[in-house]
Amino acid sequence: WSRFLTFPRRFAGSSEGGPYEVHVTQPSLRMIPLFVPLAEAQHMKPQDYINRGRALADQDKHEEAILCYEAAISRMTSLADSPVVSESSQALSTPPPTPQDEVNVDMVSATLGKAISLGKLGRNPAATEAMEAALELDPRNTTTLSYLGLLRIREKKFNEGIECYREALSIDPNCTIAAEGLATALT
Repeated sequence: WSRFLTFPRRFAGSSEGGPYEVHVTQPSLRMIPLFVPLAEAQHMKPQDYINRGRALADQDKHEEAILCYEAAISRMTSLADSPVVSESSQALSTPPPTPQDEVNVDMVSATLGKAISLGKLGRNPAATEAMEAALELDPRNTTTLSYLGLLRIREKKFNEGIECYREALSIDPNCTIAAEGLATALT
């Protein structure tokens, strides 16, 4: 799908008044949060969206944070699917293959951030789905395992929650989030 955004003409540098519409078709820009000016959004990197999402989540603006995380995910997905221009030849080529075990840290961060914000809004099923997606990207991420444990406990799935905490602690025995969550779940 595409999104239509309406901005005043002066946004485009025109001195004429009145609104104009911008038809957004680039896949990575479809999820642009409405509070991000389109001109700025076209140059934002996925990490910029993630940072903005974190800042918004810190201010308890989780709806807006989710939009930023989704924009980052969309941007990374479209960048991964698009051809790359080689700097030396300026010819189109496909992106180099990445090893299966290589983790896209930004994708994990965006997916995890989205899941945490969804959880803060009480949307536990959607948060769990996003958390599981983050875990598929990086099965050894102790933060993801810990937050998934918390969500499982909230859903009254105590054994699954405890297992998530224990798995996180088996990966990193010093993971305080998992240790505290496990201690709380066992009391």
